[in-house]
Amino acid sequence: MSHPTYETIRVDVPAQGVGLVQFNRPQSLNALNAQMTGEAFTALEIFDADPAIHCMVLTGSERAFAAGADIKEMAGKTAVDMFAGADVTDWSRLTRIAKPIVAAVSGFALGGGCEIAMTCDMIVASETAVFGQPEINLGIIPGAGGTQRLTRAVGKALAMEIILTDRRLSAEEALRFGLVNRVSPVEPVLEGKPSSWRRRSANGRRWRCAWRRMPSTRLTSFRWRRAWCSRSATSTCCSAPKIAPRA
Repeated sequence: MSHPTYETIRVDVPAQGVGLVQFNRPQSLNALNAQMTGEAFTALEIFDADPAIHCMVLTGSERAFAAGADIKEMAGKTAVDMFAGADVTDWSRLTRIAKPIVAAVSGFALGGGCEIAMTCDMIVASETAVFGQPEINLGIIPGAGGTQRLTRAVGKALAMEIILTDRRLSAEEALRFGLVNRVSPVEPVLEGKPSSWRRRSANGRRWRCAWRRMPSTRLTSFRWRRAWCSRSATSTCCSAPKIAPRA
């Protein structure tokens, strides 16, 4: 399937069955604004609808996956503006994608960057990756699911320390505490070509169908969405419908 022209992201198919979406705002360390997240979610939705794609990789640059929300765009907005605007509502699009999404993180994954990585189904980090929720320095708390997903990933005690004291986790710490699945060298992570992804892509038909059967933490969004599969585990997997969200 063809993609429209994007201004803030890049898309590619680095391996058979793998769709790559890369944040591309290097001048701002891939700070998340409405345009970039909107384009990224659109690209992921197109890959999700493409039968030749079995999984997607969401990544950034070597220096930063995404260094948080774009503060300049947030300036002057109230809490009501943020919640009612596209900054929040568009994030629900990510929770409705059926195919697995792997966050390939190198460099900074802070604030909204850490939250969008946790919204993915798996996280693979480079040795230079740094995770954190520094919103406390602005007098706010994570607003896109970080308070829920971080707690589920690393436990209440460490999540409270990260959120309330701006503690940062290195890649090795994130692996040890269960936030990421593995740590890999920088180049394979950014290229979206770890060997395990190629193996999973080769077997992607069964992987995708099995994934549709299991509840995903990605589908429990900041609005506490839950999901279930409308077919039983004995149904024909190749014809299984997409997961239906429930309020």
